[in-house]
Amino acid sequence: MYKLLIQLLVQHKHFYQLHQFLQFHIVGDSVPVACQLLRISDTYPPAQQLALDMLKRLCSPNNIVEVLLIRKQLLPALKVIRNNKDINIPNLSYRFLDAAASIEDDNIIFFTVYKFFEQRNEITKNCKSFEKRFYDLFVNPEISENINPTDNLQTKYKFP
Repeated sequence: MYKLLIQLLVQHKHFYQLHQFLQFHIVGDSVPVACQLLRISDTYPPAQQLALDMLKRLCSPNNIVEVLLIRKQLLPALKVIRNNKDINIPNLSYRFLDAAASIEDDNIIFFTVYKFFEQRNEITKNCKSFEKRFYDLFVNPEISENINPTDNLQTKYKFP
């Protein structure tokens, strides 16, 4: 029933009413409703946050991480992982490193994701190509033309 209600409200562009129904829990929380909201988030961008809030209320951190990972919102996804010990997603480090490597012109995201999983001892055997990339970009910067972001901050800015 909720699915039909959401579908009709979106079809007629009654986004304010949809938002109110969700905010005041007239439409109950469920994973299928959250998925439907994610599907309409291109048409109504606040639907993504409504869906994430719903998944949080449902205590579904795995789904939250999956959504953020698919949408390449890697730093918020890492925060969810850090705050939830019971995340159980196969090949998590590989998938994050792959997503970070695919973001063009942002090696700092790759650096952050790599160090996050390295500190958790979750750089697995299938992540060897990412280890090489990390080494080329940050450990041996004269081979690569990139600079380690932490070195760059220390030399550029003087902190009191």
